[in-house]
Amino acid sequence: MDAGMPGFSDYISEVGKKANPSAKPKAIVLTHAYFDHIDSLEGLLKMWVIPV
Repeated sequence: MDAGMPGFSDYISEVGKKANPSAKPKAIVLTHAYFDHIDSLEGLLKMWVIPV
């Protein structure tokens, strides 16, 4: 998954929990460095200790 737009880390986490409440991402894959793909990375890494 990409890390998404700034401020979307909580939203990304909630969507994932709705899809599969017991699952946790295995990794974050950044497809490219545009802001709309990387800006919630810091927030996501505070929630999950996973590789990027």
